[in-house]
Amino acid sequence: MSRHIAHALGDPQYFAASGSLSDYEAQDSPPRHIHKAMTLCAIYGLQFSTFLKGVGLDLEDTGKDPIPDILVPRNVPPVSLDAGDERDEQQGNGFLEQLLDRWQAVPFFLRESLSTLSGLKSPSLHDFFWVGEDQNPLHPVLVNGLLVVVNRQKKKPIYSRSMSVWQQPLYMLLRRDGTYVCGCCSLENDTLVMHPYPLNHQRPEQLRNHHDAEVVGQIVAVMRAL
Repeated sequence: MSRHIAHALGDPQYFAASGSLSDYEAQDSPPRHIHKAMTLCAIYGLQFSTFLKGVGLDLEDTGKDPIPDILVPRNVPPVSLDAGDERDEQQGNGFLEQLLDRWQAVPFFLRESLSTLSGLKSPSLHDFFWVGEDQNPLHPVLVNGLLVVVNRQKKKPIYSRSMSVWQQPLYMLLRRDGTYVCGCCSLENDTLVMHPYPLNHQRPEQLRNHHDAEVVGQIVAVMRAL
């Protein structure tokens, strides 16, 4: 059942081996990952609220704490800042602040069209990734790229030699050292193969799936500097 759930949601993290299920039944500690918790609820027919109460989290006690100052647009009292924090706030070194300073307001036509352009029903900040520092991208679409939108549900890379370069889907991979790589990708047995643009004269990079790197998702939109 968990294999069907993982396949339906397009994410292998929802799969739970029979040995893991036995451990969950025998032990008092809950799963460490939300994917496994959702799978347990689906397999055993539990409401998520029931699961949360079972692990000591009562929904009736939530929503009573104030929103942290860093998450709301209000002035932070100076007494709560040390010298370093106050200097950073005055300089406005946050990533979003830098984007707003560089591009100003988001164009009106983008505000209601991101779902249509990306194919995502409800795009969020978690779907956006910065690629502006990549000086040697593996695909011409990513040249002068600044931001990419990633569909994190599409984790099975597809690559066909019969398709042209512009028809190949692009994927974002996360290496184990914390760096990202974007480009055409295929999954051959348990190996992720990154296919560079032919004119780059680079050799394909081979990475062990879930050991050297893992697929974040398919790139569905690219914002480029003209």
